[in-house]
Amino acid sequence: MSFLKAVYRKFKIKLAVFIMANGAFFAGLVMLAPGHGVPPVTNCSFAPDRSASKVYSFALSNAQCRYVSYDRYVVSLTVRYPQFLVVKPSPVGEGVVLIAIYPTDAGNSTGSISSLSSDVIYRSDLTVLYDSNGEWVETFVGGDGSRVFVSETVVGRKAERLYAGRFQVVYQYLAGLADPVLVDKQVLGFLDKTVI
Repeated sequence: MSFLKAVYRKFKIKLAVFIMANGAFFAGLVMLAPGHGVPPVTNCSFAPDRSASKVYSFALSNAQCRYVSYDRYVVSLTVRYPQFLVVKPSPVGEGVVLIAIYPTDAGNSTGSISSLSSDVIYRSDLTVLYDSNGEWVETFVGGDGSRVFVSETVVGRKAERLYAGRFQVVYQYLAGLADPVLVDKQVLGFLDKTVI
């Protein structure tokens, strides 16, 4: 009996490969729920090509995984706030947070990190507000010790941060959604539960 058959019989795990419309692919190890043919959670993975060493993996259900957008090195997710369930892609709006994740070595860096001036407008126990070339940028230290940069956009707020020392995360949401420190705490909790 082959190793894969033995694993399947013992743990009811299957490997599924999915091809996306843009040609990218993802593979998932799917564990079947006892007595059911419906997998509760899959290892939702994405790679730039079949020989890629960089792979994104997320602990998401198949239903949520199909809504993850992947383009080269950038993974985009739309999540329903405050539940943080991945939903069908949509623009920034009521109860929605858009999250983009890419590796720190993909040639991109957090623009706010390198462009902050030294003009402090306001300082509190948790946050510092800077004037960065005429735009206000709020900074604070996230729950994982990474610095978070929040700026205003036409449609709300944009936050930029590093995650797990290997990813840059940019997320957008409506300004009235919640306090930036609270939203970052919730985004960080989502990433901790989801990113493998």
